[in-house]
Amino acid sequence: MANFANTEAGRTAAEEWAKAKIADGTWVVAHMAMNSDGNTVCRFQRFLSPTHPDYGSWEESRDDAAT
Repeated sequence: MANFANTEAGRTAAEEWAKAKIADGTWVVAHMAMNSDGNTVCRFQRFLSPTHPDYGSWEESRDDAAT
């Protein structure tokens, strides 16, 4: 879809997206953050999976459709 804007509205959208992904069971934990470049991102952890050994680590995405 699109990247989160570097505005208050973009930060609010990222936090709402994080809460929605936790509520629907996609992510274990998530929150809005700013990355080292100053971009608004969603930081999250996926549920552990034997078929995806990298799941469980912290990920971040600027995309408002990340799963």
